[in-house]
Parts: sequence; structure tokens; C-alpha cells
Amino acid sequence: MNIEKVIKELNQKYPGKAVFKNDEKETTEILCEIEPCKEHSEYSNAIAVIDKSIPHIHYKTTETYKVIKGILTLHVGNEVLTLKEGDSYVIKPNNVHWAEGDETWIECYSEPGWTLEDQIAAKNRDVAVVIFYDENGNVGVQHRESYSKAGEKYGLWGGRKEDGETPEEAMKREMQEELNYVPKQLEFWKEFTYVVDIEGDYLHWVINHDVFLSPITDELMNAKVEEGDDVKVMSMQEALDELDFRLIKPLLLDLKAKLGI
Repeated sequence: MNIEKVIKELNQKYPGKAVFKNDEKETTEILCEIEPCKEHSEYSNAIAVIDKSIPHIHYKTTETYKVIKGILTLHVGNEVLTLKEGDSYVIKPNNVHWAEGDETWIECYSEPGWTLEDQIAAKNRDVAVVIFYDENGNVGVQHRESYSKAGEKYGLWGGRKEDGETPEEAMKREMQEELNYVPKQLEFWKEFTYVVDIEGDYLHWVINHDVFLSPITDELMNAKVEEGDDVKVMSMQEALDELDFRLIKPLLLDLKAKLGI
């Protein structure tokens, strides 16, 4: 983002209006209050220029985003929308949301008016996970009933990235800790994000995944499981139908397409 250029343009278009950066050191969003809440508590209006906004949630405010210039990728919960110039979208309260663009300009109308107290940053967790697979589309996952944190029966192998770790370092450490097995073939595949929408300690958390792929091997099936009950191999359809994998269903569908099954 050309910060100086954006601020200059905002000051020219909206003279005398307050302009803010979302972060002084790594600015990815610049806001200009056109009609602030202090003038009328029932509503407010602002212009935002976005490369990427911070995931957050409002418990009172309904926001309407309208794209003025550029293309906006809007994440609302686990829905991803593409908005073009002139498009608008209403974001109801209690929905984690954030937006990505390329110096994309939007008008943001809030009702009641936006307040700092009602903008709560979503908690984030960065994890590295692996999907084991074979050429028939079967997947090897973690049977973790006795290790469940939220009543789940199945999950993906892997876990939280430690400070300073690369995704690959985190993945290998997790494999050693959980399976006493580090696959010889461990391919970084893609990044994947979802928002937890299940009641519990992690409700509204944003979970950022670095996803690896690795073949199902005899070594995997004979590995000494240290965390979890065992390695469960299920068909792709069984995985897609499994309630515990509801939030990663788009990821499984992408893998299905990648494998051509």
C-alpha cells in the first residue's frame, strides 16, 4: 500500500476528517471517519482503504460494506465473498469478519454508530497440519476420542506453531511428538483458514492452517502413537460426511479435486 498517497487522497476528498492507520509499522488499512459516532450515536459512516483488515467481531453494530474502487475479498465467518465496484454486503453482529484487497476503497456504514469498545479483535491460532492420503483418495486422520478438547472424535495430525518456527519445522516437531514418525515425503500444499463457530472455549477464534500432504505408508500405520488413539484411515466420502470435519470440508474437496477422484 502506498500509504502517503492514500492519506493525501483521503485528505483531499474529505478535508478536515480524521484519518487513522490500523498499524503504524505495518499499515494494511487506512480509515477516514466521514460521519463519526460522536456526532450521532445511532449511525456512523467511514471510508476504508484496504489491503487487509484485522479479523474482528462486533456484538452490537451492523455494518454495510460498499465497494467504491477495486475488488474486495470479504470473509464473514466461514463464507468468502468477492465484491466488485458498486457491490455491497451487510454484516450482522456476532460474525467474525475481515477483508482483503489491493488499495480497495470501501464505504462502511454502521448502525448503531461504530465504537472502539464494540470492535473486538478475534483471537488467532496458527497451526501446521498434515493430511495423509493414498492414490484412491483415502485419508489418514487422527482418532483422538480420548484426547478430545471439544467432544471431537477425529482431527488432523499436527498442532500449534511455536514462536519463530517455520511451518515445516512445526510440522516435523508435531509428527515426532504425536507419532514418533517424521514422514520422508512431507509436501507443503496450501494455507487454509476457518473461524470456529462451535460453542466453547474457541468460539470465534480464527484458525490459520499451513497444510501439508504426505502418503499413507506402512511406517505411518505402524507408528507409535503418543497423542491420540490411533491412525484412522477413511474414504474421502467418509471424511466429507464426518461432522468433525465440517469446517475443513472445503479443504477436503480441494484435495479430492487435486487427486482427480
